[in-house]
Amino acid sequence: MILTFLVSFALSLIFVPIFGHIARKLNIVDKPDNYLKPHERATPYMGGLGMFVGLLPVLWKSSKVFLPLSLLLTIGLTDDIFSLSPRLRLFIEFTSAVLILVALHVYGLWMILFMFGIVALINAVNMIDGMDGICGGNVAISSLFFFIVSQDLFSKEFSLALLGVSLGYLFYNFPPAKIFMGDAGSYLLGASLAVLYTLSSRPIPSARMLGSIFPLWIYILDLTAGVIRRIRNGRNPFEGDRDHIYDKLKRRVESTRKVVIYTYIINATFSSMVFLNPFIGLALSLLLSVILIKTLNMFGYDQ
Repeated sequence: MILTFLVSFALSLIFVPIFGHIARKLNIVDKPDNYLKPHERATPYMGGLGMFVGLLPVLWKSSKVFLPLSLLLTIGLTDDIFSLSPRLRLFIEFTSAVLILVALHVYGLWMILFMFGIVALINAVNMIDGMDGICGGNVAISSLFFFIVSQDLFSKEFSLALLGVSLGYLFYNFPPAKIFMGDAGSYLLGASLAVLYTLSSRPIPSARMLGSIFPLWIYILDLTAGVIRRIRNGRNPFEGDRDHIYDKLKRRVESTRKVVIYTYIINATFSSMVFLNPFIGLALSLLLSVILIKTLNMFGYDQ
């Protein structure tokens, strides 16, 4: 099974810079705006395509999962280039979520719950991709813990492949970043984590649904805090800001690399709750969340 990780890591390591070079040639770059995009120079997108290549050896084994992930990758890349309307993106996200659930045989009322959960996770991972090294590294950590809790062969292989491509991408994205994954990459990673969570939650309903949520906790916390923060301050909950968990940390420790490492520690702490009784893990995660919310003022704006 280690071969799965090595192949995905190698493919990501090779193809991420290739697509980055293509993006630069085609001027598909993320330009600074001194607010939502505070990086210092124009940085090429399309790192997500390199990661997708690394996932292909495993995705080919499940064509029904391959289809919605490819759709999300495509809509994300199109948005990176042309800036699509939020409504169209949301429609594709819900469509892809339904396709994922059909592929994984989740139906009835649970399909509705998981559908909204998948869309929320896709956007949560997209939101956390706002600083060099944050998204790729944290998805790698989450993937490792999903590997630990996975019960079936496809889940284990897919989690190892996701770990491999995330680390391969991180080689070029750890601060200072040479390439970005773009919406194409964050949509792909968010949906991939959703697939792993759904597979790890079986049978549905069961305590496994709660026990498998902890590798996703940091994304859920950041998304929930962001929505509450914007609503409390009379802002559109769907508009971006610079007060995510990594922004809060950056104002307090200044060093980008330290911020990245701190988010890794936070994610690993939440994810390690998978080793505990689910209800004890939930109680501890809620307690840690309250501490972070209070300490970092996550429900308010720093400026």
